[in-house]
Amino acid sequence: MWRAMIVVLLAGTAYAQAPGEVAPVSQPPAPSVMDRRWAVSLSGGSLGLKPDHDNADNVTFGMLELSGRFRIRSWVEVGLSFVGGGATKGDLSTGGLFIDGRYRFLAENPWNVFALVSLGIVSVARSDATDDEKKGRGALRLGVGVERRFRVWAIQAELRLVGVGENKDFEPMTITPAMDMAKSKLNGGSLTIGGTFYF
Repeated sequence: MWRAMIVVLLAGTAYAQAPGEVAPVSQPPAPSVMDRRWAVSLSGGSLGLKPDHDNADNVTFGMLELSGRFRIRSWVEVGLSFVGGGATKGDLSTGGLFIDGRYRFLAENPWNVFALVSLGIVSVARSDATDDEKKGRGALRLGVGVERRFRVWAIQAELRLVGVGENKDFEPMTITPAMDMAKSKLNGGSLTIGGTFYF
């Protein structure tokens, strides 16, 4: 019996760690943007739109945008954005809904640059306009942006080119600047600054 116990003890000692050796410690995986794939963003800024013909006036809008996004891959996001704003002069207002796509060139870096494309529907009309005047029109946004991420929070700035289609259902009797904005194709751009929460 004593011999059996000695053999067991010696066998256990043979597999024990040698003096001075350190057991390997597994490193935790590095944080990734894929750890928090959902995001909610609120941005504000200015939007300038102008009818697509000669001698047309540019109209500047103050705007707010609320977005929700989902990250498919570390470098690709899709989302939905709601946009609203009012002209800095006059009684024109605008509102829209967009489906967004973003490609991030440096997705895992705290500072990252991205390209974006959005397709949606936009209305540009007076606040007391008829339903035909307020009718939504197809719209396209192309842009670039830069983001600085701080764990779950981030700040970003975006610059976009904007195009809005013609309102074919609206036929005004006279063409005033407001009627022109509600009827004609529109071109312009926007600059926004905002914050994002990742979860």
